[in-house]
Amino acid sequence: MVLEAAGCIENEMCLWSEVGSDEDEIPHTKELGSTELRGVKAFEAYYAAQKLTEDESIWARSFELLQTPMPPCFRVRCPEHVPGSQDEAICRAFEEWQPVKVSWAPHAFRLVSPEAVVGANGFYDEKLALALSDAQSAGHIGRQESASMLPAIALPVSGSDKVLELCAAPGSKTLQMLDNMHRRCIESSSPAESSSHVGAAIMPNGLLHSVDLSQVR
Repeated sequence: MVLEAAGCIENEMCLWSEVGSDEDEIPHTKELGSTELRGVKAFEAYYAAQKLTEDESIWARSFELLQTPMPPCFRVRCPEHVPGSQDEAICRAFEEWQPVKVSWAPHAFRLVSPEAVVGANGFYDEKLALALSDAQSAGHIGRQESASMLPAIALPVSGSDKVLELCAAPGSKTLQMLDNMHRRCIESSSPAESSSHVGAAIMPNGLLHSVDLSQVR
């Protein structure tokens, strides 16, 4: 629950930031269902009032980090067949953007090159955006912020588990758990089982059911 909260605050920060951050701005509201969006100053004041920490300097540093653009981050998807990790091959494909492994998240990488930051127009460089889009469309990577990866890491599902996810939107954690189930199924298979499945997928016998409000997605 705490881990999910970190991602929620991060997402909320993005929403509140849309209105602007001018110090002299008059708080605005914007219709988005029942959610009110105000300026960044109101966001800061609200969370400061929650007294999440007794040390105000910790909150000040947290607020500073919340406003820092995050580098592109992705997970290398689990291959369908027995051959092992595709991490090295994917890193070579993104070499010019300097992929760095996320130490606490298996098969996850951040692109730390100065060329990989979001531009003033709010988008990544066209070449990087195309590379990320193509790799995801091909099923090689899953675009996902590292904070979003925490819940699925904290829940160590196995290939035989039955998982019900009641809020999959847009489903990056769902795919992450699915990858984890496949990987653990492959890792737990015997050498004889692995050799008999060369060229064919080793399928977990568990179940992952996710619920998403969007039928299209």
